[in-house]
Amino acid sequence: MCIFLAELNGMEAYATNIGNTYLKAGPEFGPLEGHLLIIYKFLYGLRSSGLWFHELLGYCLKELGFKPFLCEPEIFKRQNQEGLWEYVATFVDDLCIVMRNPNEFLEIFKSNPYNFKLKGAGPLSFHLGCGFEQDADGILCMDPKKYISKMEDLFKQLFSCMPNKKYRLPLEDGNHPELDTSKFLAEDDIQKYQSLVGDMQWAVSIG
Repeated sequence: MCIFLAELNGMEAYATNIGNTYLKAGPEFGPLEGHLLIIYKFLYGLRSSGLWFHELLGYCLKELGFKPFLCEPEIFKRQNQEGLWEYVATFVDDLCIVMRNPNEFLEIFKSNPYNFKLKGAGPLSFHLGCGFEQDADGILCMDPKKYISKMEDLFKQLFSCMPNKKYRLPLEDGNHPELDTSKFLAEDDIQKYQSLVGDMQWAVSIG
């Protein structure tokens, strides 16, 4: 939606990734308030880490005048001086930014008091696994080729061969999965299977 509105209103669409966040001591740290904190225990893998990072990101965006959509709280909006709505769509630490001047927003986000380290910031060309490019008529199009290429590379790493491209359907002719008598997968193979199915589902979504 945000990308469509960028095209419709002649605004820029940028993508970036937040590489880190700085933790600063609050008033509860007394004389150390305002100092940068060093994490001695890595907490990224906690179940609640994504939620708390979303809360932090939302707090920062609200300070800059954005407010979340009621139906889609991961997308934030604000009106600019022209009366046009500007958007920041978040997916954990991936951002899609639609504005007249996204570079100005990025500079604010990188400086005090936010100090976000942004990676790969620039005009939208690849975001959440999907490529974007202008066609011959200058229309922005979604392109899943890069993601499919990465899927092939992963398949080759896992199985030391390229996937069979003979079949054009999920099941080959004459296949009856209800009659399958093959052995159950081991734990590692189950994770590989689930990962491959998830990749296929995303490829279908963006394609």
